[in-house]
Amino acid sequence: MCNHWGESCALTAEEWRYLAGDMLGTDEASWGCFISLRLKGALSGSPQAWKKHYQRFLLEGNANYLEDLLDSLLLLSVSVDQGGLLAAGTGHEPQKTVKRVNDALYNDVNRLIVARKPEQAKALAGQLLLAHPDDVSALRSYSRCCILTGDTEEALSTLCRLMGHYFSSQEIFYDLAIVFQKLKTFVPASKILHCAAAFIPEQR
Repeated sequence: MCNHWGESCALTAEEWRYLAGDMLGTDEASWGCFISLRLKGALSGSPQAWKKHYQRFLLEGNANYLEDLLDSLLLLSVSVDQGGLLAAGTGHEPQKTVKRVNDALYNDVNRLIVARKPEQAKALAGQLLLAHPDDVSALRSYSRCCILTGDTEEALSTLCRLMGHYFSSQEIFYDLAIVFQKLKTFVPASKILHCAAAFIPEQR
């Protein structure tokens, strides 16, 4: 077949099946097909279409997906006039609006953090997330508690899931940079700090 660059490329049987299935899978095999097809220039779409597809993988909480997609996620968080792909008026809201499920519990988590009781805060935030696994605020609270308690692997997985809903935020990227630094993965941490400070809109 001819790819979108006008070059000849060959697809594997697995890649053809992935395309025939409307690219719905998010497991490791589907991820391998997606990355291979992207490298072969066999996929095309608008920035928003790419973003939505990336987020489907991120919802799995697989940190390997997150690290491989980091450059693309940063570009999708940088405005077009600064060299990125973020069009005006897009990218600043969660993919789906999620109502906070229990303000009292969130307040309790925050009070425990302020009281320097991060382990208790993490336990409470974990209960909240277990009951409401797709709640953006619950994911945000739990990921922050994981960072405070030094549970970096869990923090990275939770941030990955969070970014499956929403990622154009300085705070989220800064937390991600902290986690990468703690894991001694300095190159992605440096990329994030450079781009986040310069381009990503401040969230209020």
